[in-house]
Parts: sequence; C-alpha cells; structure tokens
Amino acid sequence: MTEKQNQDFVIYNGEYQGTTNVRVLKLLYSIKRNKFVAPFATHGDRVAGDVEYHIFPGTYVVFAIWQHRGRSEFRISLLSVTPETTDYKKSATVFFINESYLSKSKIAYDFARSLPGYHFVRHQDLFKKVYDEKDTQFVLDFVNQYNGQEFSEDTESE
Repeated sequence: MTEKQNQDFVIYNGEYQGTTNVRVLKLLYSIKRNKFVAPFATHGDRVAGDVEYHIFPGTYVVFAIWQHRGRSEFRISLLSVTPETTDYKKSATVFFINESYLSKSKIAYDFARSLPGYHFVRHQDLFKKVYDEKDTQFVLDFVNQYNGQEFSEDTESE
C-alpha cells in the first residue's frame, strides 16, 4: 500500500467481555452494506479484548450492550467518521431483561443474542449475516426519532 492508501481509512475500536458477572459487546454496523463490519484485528482472548476496525469515512451505527446480573443496557448510536474525527451524532438507550424485547429489529435481536458468555466469544457469526434494508432503516429511524431518550422493559410491562 502506498502512503496515500494508508491514510484513506480511520481506526475505530469496539470491545467484548465475557466474565462471570459482566458481559460487554460493542460492534460497528455498516449502513451501506447492511451488515456488521468484520474487524481488521482482535486483541485479547476468549474472555475480554478489543476489536480493531479500519474503516472508511462515512456514517455507521454502533451497537453496544452491557449486561450485569441479567439486566442489559443496549445503546444504538450513529457515528460520523471523517479522516480527522469520529463523532457520535445521535443515540438511544434501551434497558431490558429479556432479549425478545428487541424483536422488532432482527439486527438488534441478533446482536443482543451474540453477547459473549462466560469465557466464550459468540459474536463472530454476526459478521457473516447480511440484513434487510428495511431493518437497517428501522434502526436508523429509531435512533433519529428517539435521540437522547431511554426506554425500559420494566416500565412498559408494569
């Protein structure tokens, strides 16, 4: 690669963790390709580490989930990437206990079900799936409509 080609991409990091009480997963989703972006490299082991992306400037969706003692915090964010910056433009957060709460979006549901287990990485199959454009649009519409808001399965089920 020439020096110019090296400068065309931006480095962005995701993460994963599958320890006893805490599970974490943060991955990048390509709006253009309707799929999760395959990482350039993974640093760590089966328990915890980070996922390194080499991506081109554009707009992406960041899916992040944090689970502790069976309760999950799920965040969807729009990420704007330029050669100089990576900025979160909008985001919405959902708190839930049951994954089926996310079933309106196949992307969100598959992502939540790919959360690492205890010392076990499960998210790697996500990089092979291509999703429907309607589902990608559903996720974008959700973030655009509910930017800055939080939803909870507990409050809706009461």
